[in-house]
Amino acid sequence: MEYKCFQMTATYRGFDSRHNVFYLPICTSNIVFHSAAVGIVYDKEQKMQRFYLGHDDDILSLTVHPNKDIVASGQIGKSPDIHVWEGTSMKTVSILKGGHQRGVSFLDFTADGKKLASVGLDDNHMIVVWDWRKGAQLASTRGHKDKIYMLKWNPFDGNKLVTVGNKHIKFWCQAGWSEYIL
Repeated sequence: MEYKCFQMTATYRGFDSRHNVFYLPICTSNIVFHSAAVGIVYDKEQKMQRFYLGHDDDILSLTVHPNKDIVASGQIGKSPDIHVWEGTSMKTVSILKGGHQRGVSFLDFTADGKKLASVGLDDNHMIVVWDWRKGAQLASTRGHKDKIYMLKWNPFDGNKLVTVGNKHIKFWCQAGWSEYIL
């Protein structure tokens, strides 16, 4: 088997992924992004990159924990996984399985970092809320038939989130998944 080694990559999948470049909160000289199936942390001061190689298909979505050195990345595929990993050591913390089909288009941690929400690429754009430390689904619901372009938790209430998409904005409350449409 032939292995390819690389020191640096300069590509980015932007045609079907959005909101996927972040600074790590613990070290603002580190920029996190993805290319193909690789999670990348670029250290601006050292002018070097570190690579997370846990995915087996292209990464579509990425987010960082608000207070820690934790990154979550979602991939494309028939039964796509979400990987939660450390941005400095590049070690896998947990792998979230199930809940989505075709791909994971968006990810977001709550402001306290305890929960992670994801949106799938299936026909109903399923929204799943995870306890990422335990690798467990806490809740799920159908998002919308039309494409969803953004998912964001309310910064003051970890039980409320908003989705924005083609011709819709929806506000969600996790308790019973009440949905309010503008």
